[in-house]
Amino acid sequence: MSPRVQTSPPTGRSAPNYRLRPAPRRPGPGGAAATRIRWDRLGRLLLIATFIVMIGAHAAPDAVRWFQARESSERQMQELRMLEKENRELKARSAQLKTPAAAEQQARERGMVSSGEISYVVAR
Repeated sequence: MSPRVQTSPPTGRSAPNYRLRPAPRRPGPGGAAATRIRWDRLGRLLLIATFIVMIGAHAAPDAVRWFQARESSERQMQELRMLEKENRELKARSAQLKTPAAAEQQARERGMVSSGEISYVVAR
């Protein structure tokens, strides 16, 4: 019998019903145990990696659209804040121009005079 194979002693049955198992590996030179490829673990790792790649490939377009929408939203929010500020300034200017003093000033800038005043034009 090979020193690498362990057998179980037969029981009292007519046909041998026992399994042959490989003997445990003995440390090789240098005291380290011999390395073997664990195909079951490698297969599981490859299966998990495949699932991760498939999920990533499926979710990537959605993630790209989400980041683009977020960036677009930030730009639009910034533009909204700018327009709201401009709107407040225009409302303040509109309220200021509705006063009688502002109306008179605008009329004088356009060359108008109020009743009873004499207009003089200086020519060079």
